[in-house]
Amino acid sequence: MLLPGGMKAIAEAIVRNKDLVLFSHEAIRELIRVLAYPRILKFIPPERSGAFLASLDTFGEKVTVLSEVQVCRDPNDDHLLALCRDGDADLLITGDQDLLVIGSFGKTMIIEPAKYLSDPAPWLFR
Repeated sequence: MLLPGGMKAIAEAIVRNKDLVLFSHEAIRELIRVLAYPRILKFIPPERSGAFLASLDTFGEKVTVLSEVQVCRDPNDDHLLALCRDGDADLLITGDQDLLVIGSFGKTMIIEPAKYLSDPAPWLFR
């Protein structure tokens, strides 16, 4: 969801829903790399992405990932599925089609940001 305010809408929904954001060292490293893409910088300035990263201390929980997963058609995304498994995640919110095509992984539903932001949330009713 690369729309102005998209990241802010997700962050506000996380706070409103009292959801916990799970992250790992590898996930943060990839997020920092992606946030530096010129096409992303057009929508999300560094100060906003920095504020989001800083908020993880308040609304997030660092997970030590021990699982090895080989499920995704893009092997670079398997670490996110391992994070979901080891963090016992209910949701993986992503716009990445390589992950969305999986639909679910264990107990983790893989959904687009728009589904997470919708009201009522259709992902609650499998």
